[in-house]
Amino acid sequence: MAEKFKFFVDEGHQFFHHHAEPILKELRQNERPFREVLIESLEAEMILTVSNRREKGKVQRRGIKANEVNEGLRRRMIEVFHDDILFEVKERQGFWEWGLKKEGFDFAIIDRVNNLMQLRNACFGERPLYHGEQVWETKIKDSVVFQSVLEMLGDAFTKDLLPGKDAPLPNPKKLPVLGEIQFGNHALRGVDMFRLMKAHRTSKIGLIVYIAPTGTLEGLLSSGIVTFNGMKEFLEMFDKEINVPVWLLGLDCQVIQ
Repeated sequence: MAEKFKFFVDEGHQFFHHHAEPILKELRQNERPFREVLIESLEAEMILTVSNRREKGKVQRRGIKANEVNEGLRRRMIEVFHDDILFEVKERQGFWEWGLKKEGFDFAIIDRVNNLMQLRNACFGERPLYHGEQVWETKIKDSVVFQSVLEMLGDAFTKDLLPGKDAPLPNPKKLPVLGEIQFGNHALRGVDMFRLMKAHRTSKIGLIVYIAPTGTLEGLLSSGIVTFNGMKEFLEMFDKEINVPVWLLGLDCQVIQ
């Protein structure tokens, strides 16, 4: 049976870890507060398949499929962020790749000029990749994003850039914002945080947006999953060890007519 749902951020279920709140207040997205735009991008309406979840042969409760929710949220994010949002994003020796088919972080907002400079430094800087020139040519050839930024910058980008030297980032205050929408097994909490801290060591991250179910949505998904309360407890338990700023959001839903 199909039903229409409205998704929204539960304002009472937000948690800021490691100085995330002052960082979030400074972030802008096309002259609007980033916080406002991100929450708008999670306010989605979608028609989902509803079924009865069974346990030991008995009807237990109503349920929906996480993959359908993820697909609907992605469509909504594209509507709000347009081309500014990237999906399946992974850090590679200081620069960011995307569109990696379920590999990496769910979504990201990355300064394109900074990322091109980080690619240049990875290929030709102080610690260049093996076959760095080949990597550079391949990445530029395969990415319309890199091509457009390089065309916009023109000769100014390569002027005075010496091989063997890392060039400074053009926009050093515009650090990446990474996002994870987690409806999977609760064991993934630790895996996610380890990946984030590893990426933060090699390519500084401005903010992590971590979205987990709460309320009605939590009850509609499978048992034993990451939840807002469970993730909040995890961050509090490892407060000193997890040294990256995390904005934890509880995502909820309701049936609408």
